[in-house]
Amino acid sequence: MGKGSGIGSGAGMWLTVGGISHRLLESSAAIILAASGEQRMPESRLAVDRSPIAILPSHRQGVTTVTVLGIDLSADERRPSGVCILKGKRAQTLLLVTDEEFLALARKVRPKLIAIDAPLSLPPDRESIHQRTDEHFRPCDLELLKRGIRFFPITLGGMRRLTERGMVLKALLKGEGFSVVEVFPGGAQDVLGLPRKHHDLNGLREGLRRLGLDGIR
Repeated sequence: MGKGSGIGSGAGMWLTVGGISHRLLESSAAIILAASGEQRMPESRLAVDRSPIAILPSHRQGVTTVTVLGIDLSADERRPSGVCILKGKRAQTLLLVTDEEFLALARKVRPKLIAIDAPLSLPPDRESIHQRTDEHFRPCDLELLKRGIRFFPITLGGMRRLTERGMVLKALLKGEGFSVVEVFPGGAQDVLGLPRKHHDLNGLREGLRRLGLDGIR
């Protein structure tokens, strides 16, 4: 879905997406969504619970933790998207549908960073995703190719709709003052040595637990 790359080692691990670096802890929310399975519910269970969300507290024993909001964005606003609220190393996952629901949740939890698993920018010299040019890759995409990390080009089929929605949502969130970055969980998992969910979902969950993350289901 989104594009990105990761470099680093040990506790000082950094993930780099579109040329912007973030600590591993601050970029884990989207990876957790891949392990939660929430965004892959059967059609018969796609009804979304819109009851009030009980948000986990941001303070523990006088220590304020960093809150990150991760969104595994669906290309179709009629279908649920996976969402993760990451407070420190504690994860809480849920499903939301509309852009307004994302905005409402962001206003409520006030995250330091919002990480979206969807393309949030265009290749150089493109004015829109629908414009026909020979430019299909962004600098971050080219970096993935160099590292041998697999991804879907943003100009391919359904990726166009996802890119279009992602860019709109990014503008809405940034318009309210939130910091927004693009993330690519699959690429981050490759760099961290974690299996992708379609290869070994249980292995991915266990790997996240070994990283010290709580709330993995």
